[in-house]
Amino acid sequence: FAKYPDDSEPMKSNIYRFAKKFFEGEVDFDVAVNEASIADWHLAKKQLTWFRRNKNIEWRELNEVVDFSEEQVLRMTRKK
Repeated sequence: FAKYPDDSEPMKSNIYRFAKKFFEGEVDFDVAVNEASIADWHLAKKQLTWFRRNKNIEWRELNEVVDFSEEQVLRMTRKK
């Protein structure tokens, strides 16, 4: 962790800040994992909110995704 400054972009990600706290002895492993899990949950919640607000996204059921993806690939390859 000493190789990269705390304000570098990679060190701002969720996991690194909790891993750093663990390796520097600030928290034990279980606390670091718990805090990282909570931070990831908050990030996922923000991302989902952003996706739901984006009107250009077509939401599909999981069982529809494969068929839809195949159709899109075929449609795109035919255009070439």
